Amino acid sequence: MPGMIIVGIPNTNRVRDLTPSHSIFDFYEKPDTSSNSRLKASGGGNSFLQFIGSELIPYVDLHYKTQAFKIFAGHSFGGITTINCLLTQPDMFDAYIAISPSFWWDRRYLLNLADKKLTGDRIINKMIFYSDADEGSSEDGAAFHTDLLRFDAIINQKKIAGLAHKYVHYPEETHMTEPIKAYYDALRFIFNLYLKKGQ
Repeated sequence: MPGMIIVGIPNTNRVRDLTPSHSIFDFYEKPDTSSNSRLKASGGGNSFLQFIGSELIPYVDLHYKTQAFKIFAGHSFGGITTINCLLTQPDMFDAYIAISPSFWWDRRYLLNLADKKLTGDRIINKMIFYSDADEGSSEDGAAFHTDLLRFDAIINQKKIAGLAHKYVHYPEETHMTEPIKAYYDALRFIFNLYLKKGQ
């Protein structure tokens, strides 16, 4: 693959910056309205995407020799951030990587949004790689896998001609070891297509 610039974005509150909606519901769909709830600041994901699009990308483009082709990648809450970007601001990036996206967020808010927003007239010439691991043998851990299967089914049912997609399940990996393999496979998938198009 061609040389690339990797931009890592630290933040001070991942629940605030990486969630697409304000929610009081935790992983188990139990409400938490306590004064010290970590969910209190949630729902800043769209503001975070606005910062990336209006401040960060222009800064990088101004100070470095960049190409037009851009990839957005994230894991867990970062995974739903990439999905949210694809659904709400698809033209910001050319390719998206979502490793074990936390689709459980806000009672599967993004899965419902995907069903509405994924249409052929909005998602044109985009690529997405998404994956999950063995997030636990319990019913709780299985939710990641069930949610990814549902997302994959939505994409396949829509049959969007302008969206190249690949789903991989890593049963031998955990939530924290999966990214090592998944990012490698995602970049291989994306740049195989990229080079075939002669970009």
